[in-house]
Amino acid sequence: MDKQKLALMKLFSMVLKNRAKEEQETKQISPELLKHFSRKELIEIINHIYDGIIPDEYELVDMENEELLKVIGDDFSIISYVTNKWSKEASSAPTVPLSEENTKTENSKENSQSKSNEEPKQEVPPTKKEPTGKDKNS
Repeated sequence: MDKQKLALMKLFSMVLKNRAKEEQETKQISPELLKHFSRKELIEIINHIYDGIIPDEYELVDMENEELLKVIGDDFSIISYVTNKWSKEASSAPTVPLSEENTKTENSKENSQSKSNEEPKQEVPPTKKEPTGKDKNS
């Protein structure tokens, strides 16, 4: 995973955690989050918000970045855009079918992991057989 994606995931986590703590819901955009987006991406986020049909009142080409941020309005819109983008990337990634040999390897890994998670079995030393009454010298 690249550093940018990892950094964004950490920021999203922080934003969501902080938002969960708030009693009042307020629209805000984290300044830390904005460091990761170009002007072009801000316009793409707005395009995502409006499903490609941007209202006529917004002349995005003429707008300053601050104005673009006001149109975006909230961290959640940015998170929505990015997670949607990541989802599309993940679904378009090629999948590697498991061959029978790979499946056996995966199963043996799972078995060895589950065995390693079990408590070790204690070995019981063999007990000495006591001679029976017939064998004893009387």
